[in-house]
Amino acid sequence: MVRVIRAGIIYMSEDFSFKKLPKLVSADPSQSSVVPQSGMEQGASRLIKDEADHTFHEIENHSAGQMLCVRLLKGVINVSDVVRTRVRRFGVFYGDTFASYGMPIEKIAKETSSDERRADEEILRIIFKDPDKGAKYGPENNNIKIDSSGKAAYFDFEFFAAFFMYPRIRNREDRFVKRLLELGFDNGLRELDRKPSVIYVELSRLSRQALDILIDKLRRLKKAYEDDNGQFVRDVIISLPVPLREAIYFPEDLLQKSDVELANEFLALLTHRVDEMLDIAITVRNERNLTK
Repeated sequence: MVRVIRAGIIYMSEDFSFKKLPKLVSADPSQSSVVPQSGMEQGASRLIKDEADHTFHEIENHSAGQMLCVRLLKGVINVSDVVRTRVRRFGVFYGDTFASYGMPIEKIAKETSSDERRADEEILRIIFKDPDKGAKYGPENNNIKIDSSGKAAYFDFEFFAAFFMYPRIRNREDRFVKRLLELGFDNGLRELDRKPSVIYVELSRLSRQALDILIDKLRRLKKAYEDDNGQFVRDVIISLPVPLREAIYFPEDLLQKSDVELANEFLALLTHRVDEMLDIAITVRNERNLTK
């Protein structure tokens, strides 16, 4: 069956058949999730296309975790969908794969200003522990697809899966983490641990426009994550093709808990970070208003 989490977001069925729900799908790909069509075909590269000429890129690392991150952010931050489907290679089905949608950013209705991108990147870095977006922690426009008009979408959320529970976990045996350490990213790992005082200083550097955008987005995330005792987040977790414990890393002591208890731990940490960041951002704005 097709699981519909909220208006505009559609997830594929467990038997890999797909249904179109046109009333829920927006023409703006930043506000709705792609529904892959049949005929998913992969050539010699990691590029995949379906019969509707949608383009996808095969994901190798932390696939289900990336899917979780995208589904939690869709509609608030422009993120590329992650799908799981069966793919043909040279006309022969060879198995299931995860893939990231090559979002046609020209179809996004609204331009993404530099202030909005800065707000988005702070949310990704502080709440989702995914710091390698934009220019702050990597090359210019790192892991973001952007056109000359400013329309943009983020992709590649490996850090979230590996480090969301950070600093409680530092899984240095994971091949992804080992590779980061080989590349000298040890300082970057430490930077994922942000105390409130440090967050305050960093948010104080935002422009007034970026701060206003940040507060608005945090309020939208807070409502989505906390309404109905976190039911949206729980539904997203249930929609994953693997258990939460396999999608992201948890400390060993938490892995002894049930799937429901793990979901509660995840939800508690997620909402705590949103609440904390929102409180700090409002404080920064209020103090700025007082000094005018």
